[in-house]
Amino acid sequence: MANDLILPFSLDECRQTAEVWSEESLGLPDTATRFSPETLALVDAHIDRKRGAALDGVLFGDLIKAGVYVGEVLIEQVGGRWVRTAKSPMAGKTQMPYVVSLDNGAWVNAMEKPFKCFQGDQQTVAGFYSAFSSPGAGGPSKPKPFWKIW
Repeated sequence: MANDLILPFSLDECRQTAEVWSEESLGLPDTATRFSPETLALVDAHIDRKRGAALDGVLFGDLIKAGVYVGEVLIEQVGGRWVRTAKSPMAGKTQMPYVVSLDNGAWVNAMEKPFKCFQGDQQTVAGFYSAFSSPGAGGPSKPKPFWKIW
């Protein structure tokens, strides 16, 4: 299984991995809409087509890359960056090598979400995106100005 698995070896390769995966697996050309939230329905459909298959090294790698794509959509739309899991608050909570730190303060395990969907999680990838992209989604709340307290 490990011989078939292809993961990004550095944080810098996540974007390129997502670009290649989205073109090869989803048929998305290099356009401005590649990392749009609307494309996540295509990711959900891709995962649905894989459901029931044996989780071998090739499928494992595909689901990892799908997660990298989901992370890149969040980064593109919300703002954020990939971080080594070991250097994040999510250390010890996942075996995934990288997580996303969003500008809204949320920490997201985007790489793991496609696995959960594959295993039957009811929340879609598109729903996962919505949960973390809405204002105040997991980040620290901003204090109201004193004149808006009443």
